[in-house]
Amino acid sequence: RTSAAPFPSAKLARGGRADAAGILRWKPNVAWGKDRGKEPAPARSPVVLEPLRWDTMDARTDFTGGEEFDGNRWNDLHYTNAASARYGRWLNLRRTGGREGAPMLPDWLERLRRSEVVDRVNNDSRSVAGTVLGIDRGEAMRAAAGWGQADFDESWGNLSSEDRVLLYAHFLQLGHLEELIEAFGQLFGPSERSEEPRGSSERPENPIVVDLGCGPFTGGLAIASQFPRDARMDYIGVDRSIAMRRFGERLASVAANNGELPRIRRHWAADVASVSWPPAPSWRPVIVIVSYLLASPTLDVLALVPDLDYLLAKLGRGSVTVLYTNSVRHDANRSFPPFRTMLRERGFDLVKDDKGAINIERGQDVKSRSLRYALFHRPTQGTLQLG
Repeated sequence: RTSAAPFPSAKLARGGRADAAGILRWKPNVAWGKDRGKEPAPARSPVVLEPLRWDTMDARTDFTGGEEFDGNRWNDLHYTNAASARYGRWLNLRRTGGREGAPMLPDWLERLRRSEVVDRVNNDSRSVAGTVLGIDRGEAMRAAAGWGQADFDESWGNLSSEDRVLLYAHFLQLGHLEELIEAFGQLFGPSERSEEPRGSSERPENPIVVDLGCGPFTGGLAIASQFPRDARMDYIGVDRSIAMRRFGERLASVAANNGELPRIRRHWAADVASVSWPPAPSWRPVIVIVSYLLASPTLDVLALVPDLDYLLAKLGRGSVTVLYTNSVRHDANRSFPPFRTMLRERGFDLVKDDKGAINIERGQDVKSRSLRYALFHRPTQGTLQLG
């Protein structure tokens, strides 16, 4: 429908008309709040398909509908461009088989990736004739980014270590963010910033987040999206690559300067054993992210777990939750059995160990992304060991 509202509201150059007819011959008899009559109750899928029929109430901008179908034919309702785009992506997921609640990056995180990753790659003078930074896309994945397992502190051909990290973020970080946002959404319940609640909310207060194999602050960005901006936490990013840690700090700094991150104190280290933690041990809750780290063929898991246990003792005696995600490939999970055994020997309960899939949006397509995941938990310890 074309809205008639602009015509009677228009003012003519010579003063318009006194009867509020605008450029029309006479003032139309229009109920501007809503049209006459009501829509019949839908047989299926309600609010997401036609939110304006669902108890719009007093919301005139970016309306999302209410709990009950009222059938009213509301007028004078508006979407901002950002809300329209978000609703379009959500509706596309529904129409093409995506399930409600499929992970989508929040607007601030999409803007961050656009400005700091996608635009930097696309606008680089070397990205011409179907290439990225001057090399073939397939070659970039195989050799330059190494499918996430490259030595990112080494140059490759004409690419610097910074170029290789940028390619990693361009090709691989998005999928990892989507997995972790979905995992944290299920772990904590609805996000404080979410418009689509999915259950009860149980966020730890002032947690310490330990991100093993952190890459460019991937786990930090994912967990930041689940907390309000006034929340506090410490983030310990562990990655052997200096270039990865440097780019992670860049993403964190830009997001923080834009006012999008919670109050995160960031700490970076090359390995778990070298993490510096000056504060005294406490009972603060700890969240450990182990995302794709065990896919590394050079990882020494027999050394990793004791080092992690020693770090956790330095942090304190609070509850510890370990989130593990990985590819479903058998070779990527070859280190998981000893990892699982050693955690259980140290008092962790295995809460979940399974395979699953999430629906992800790529352009106009919705694809299924499979993953292996596990969740471990160790409750708060009764005695705090100082010194």
